[in-house]
Amino acid sequence: MNRLSGIERTRKALSAEKRRSVEDAIHALAREGHPIAFRTVARRARVSRVYLYKNFRTEISGDREVTRADRKLVDGKLVPLRTMEEYRHLEAVIRNKLERTEIENRKLREELSSVKLALERERGKSEHWRQQYEMALRPKSVR
Repeated sequence: MNRLSGIERTRKALSAEKRRSVEDAIHALAREGHPIAFRTVARRARVSRVYLYKNFRTEISGDREVTRADRKLVDGKLVPLRTMEEYRHLEAVIRNKLERTEIENRKLREELSSVKLALERERGKSEHWRQQYEMALRPKSVR
């Protein structure tokens, strides 16, 4: 019986420590102005998301909705608070869009240079024919 009570005490102590860790993580995230999400709380508290879903679903869900509505001023614009994963996703989207834009700009520059070259060729032809026309209009004695 003594051995079982020791195991039970240890289990309760570990459970209380996990609970404190989760509560501390939630308070720290809120204090630092980070959005509260299951993944960020789990990472900060070093517990599994399953543990959070089983034991803290209502608390984190409520806090999550509140922080989702929070906004932060960045470069003069109000933007919603995001988790690090959302920031990484947004960064990847922006980098991909930037890369596509750079490729498109490169193609447009190449097209512009070929159009400029064609324009110069046409100007040369035009000048040649203008000179031929002026030459044809001059009297034969002046040529």
